[in-house]
Amino acid sequence: MHRHAPDLQPAAHSAATCASSPGVASTAPSRSFEDNLAALRILEHEAQVQDKTVTAAQKYLELSIMRYKGGVTSYLEVTTAQTADLSDELTAVNIFGPCIIDAVTRPSARWRLE
Repeated sequence: MHRHAPDLQPAAHSAATCASSPGVASTAPSRSFEDNLAALRILEHEAQVQDKTVTAAQKYLELSIMRYKGGVTSYLEVTTAQTADLSDELTAVNIFGPCIIDAVTRPSARWRLE
């Protein structure tokens, strides 16, 4: 008694025909592309902010070293500046890391690293 089985086949065929019809686009690839594009924009913004942070930390380190050499401050300020600089640079690597790995593993991927 497989009375309902024939009823399901036309419905499945109808859905497959509709999905493969010209002019009917699947939204899954489009949504994935839009999600990836949004993630890339967020990543680009994070990278820009982190680049400014690294530049500021490097400037602070240079100033700390000059102040130490001038006898104005202790070496503790220099080590604090070195720690901040290293931390900010590691954060930048963590942001750029996926871009670099993706570029190496998928040469067709195009990332702008400025």
